[in-house]
Amino acid sequence: QIGVPVDLLEKHLDIFRWFGPLKTLGAAFDHLHDPARPGRSVIAITFDDGYRDNVTLAAPVLERHGVWATFFPVVRTAYGGRPLWWDELTRTLARGTINGDGLVPYLATLKHCEVLPADRDRVGPRASRASMARFLSERLVELPGTRREQDLRDLAERLGVSLEELDQPDLYASWDELRAVADAGFEIGGHTLDHVVLPREDPIDAEIQITGSRKALEQLLRRPVRSFAYPNGRHDATVRALTAAAGFRLAITVEHGVNYADTDPYALR
Repeated sequence: QIGVPVDLLEKHLDIFRWFGPLKTLGAAFDHLHDPARPGRSVIAITFDDGYRDNVTLAAPVLERHGVWATFFPVVRTAYGGRPLWWDELTRTLARGTINGDGLVPYLATLKHCEVLPADRDRVGPRASRASMARFLSERLVELPGTRREQDLRDLAERLGVSLEELDQPDLYASWDELRAVADAGFEIGGHTLDHVVLPREDPIDAEIQITGSRKALEQLLRRPVRSFAYPNGRHDATVRALTAAAGFRLAITVEHGVNYADTDPYALR
């Protein structure tokens, strides 16, 4: 779980203001490339993955403080589709029946989740569900999206968890909620259709994920979408080129550092 209580978010906003004005990613990018800009730094605040608490809890706090942020929802979840893969994994392990030798027997034929002797403490009979989730996450994140989702389906079936039990429609923001925050002045950016790790995808599939997210967002939000966030921050030269070709003017990674006017707009920190 990654998050902060509302009161701590407010304290963070007060601290951030010491370093410069707080803007959407698009507005911060404009500021960075404005030759008449003041010398002071500017800070962009972003929220990835389209969780409902981003718009029901964070957005009202930001608006109250006069701060405008950028939200990067995943198109599939805004439609009410299958949960994001790590949420599905956590729910599968929480609801599944795990007996005997821990998770080891259930992973025996999952090609990408082989259990080595050194891993048994992480997935064996004494391991916590959280430990099991971390073990599987480290392996599943490296797979192409379709392969990962099939492995998750197989695991759920082996643990006796139905697809209905995995559904979490209240976890993610709906299109109506996203339109509302966009109408209020927040920016909405692209984050793919299904939260795939783009360098692990075939270039054709990666293009569909990137371009499709922009088209869906623009159609349903009725406004231009020009900012993109790479899922898990993963990108390479092909992915950056596809992002530019899709019509996004900038893309953000998860790399630490400061951006300058000459920073690659498709590899922002």
